[in-house]
Amino acid sequence: MEQHRPVDRAHSLVAAHAHLCLSELLRRGDAPRAEVCLRASGGWAALLITCPSPPGDAVPGLSTCERDCLRLLAQAVAPLSAAEVRKELEGTGAGTHGLVTVERALRRLRELRLVGLSARSPRGFYLPDTLPLFASCDPARNPPSSLLAAADACLAELAACGERPRHESAVAAGGGWTALLLALPWPPGDEGAVGLSACERDCLRVLRAVSCPLLAKGVRGEMKDRAVGGHKAAAVGRALSRLRRLGLIDYSPFSPRGFSLADWGPLFRRPGAP
Repeated sequence: MEQHRPVDRAHSLVAAHAHLCLSELLRRGDAPRAEVCLRASGGWAALLITCPSPPGDAVPGLSTCERDCLRLLAQAVAPLSAAEVRKELEGTGAGTHGLVTVERALRRLRELRLVGLSARSPRGFYLPDTLPLFASCDPARNPPSSLLAAADACLAELAACGERPRHESAVAAGGGWTALLLALPWPPGDEGAVGLSACERDCLRVLRAVSCPLLAKGVRGEMKDRAVGGHKAAAVGRALSRLRRLGLIDYSPFSPRGFSLADWGPLFRRPGAP
């Protein structure tokens, strides 16, 4: 008796929306170019990337390493060097690539304008318009409405399908375009916040849980009360300073003085916040 495999609804949805996005791009008749869009809702995130396909070649224009780098940088909350990208890829089991391969992949992604490179502290590669520090206020640089609509439609169906969020990907190519759609769990949680130290993650965990600004001393006190980490005062001070430079937390010099969570994206939103 023939056995039928159960339908993988999440993967089917991701594949369908990748092709729907490609169809919309072809219908609009725009010249192929590199664009990136990250949206999150309902426990899922959708990272939608478009780029020109190689001339005369129907295969997608991004290598496995390049896709792995994009997927990792979509979850990063701080810029990462090539060596850090390679280390995080191996540590999370997302891919095993040599440093030269990762450097080559990041260089090409930068040429395609899919990733940026910060030459000043904090240094490293990042996904444009997804980190608070590098978010653009220029509407002209926002992703095209067609990409936003495609990502939101995919998220709505993924949330409704009832499956547990996980990593899925699909690619569609044709007419000079390549559309790559990556789905991943969101938020990854403090433990999965790529690019942060343990102390920085613990500071975020505390600030998410409280309802008023805290000075560094207060943050450390909350850590002790909640049995979160065992960090010294100097380490907490350095962690809060770096989180502020990254744009992940704010500091109010007026009463009530202290650090508070910057409301930037699903990863840093307090439970129950819209």
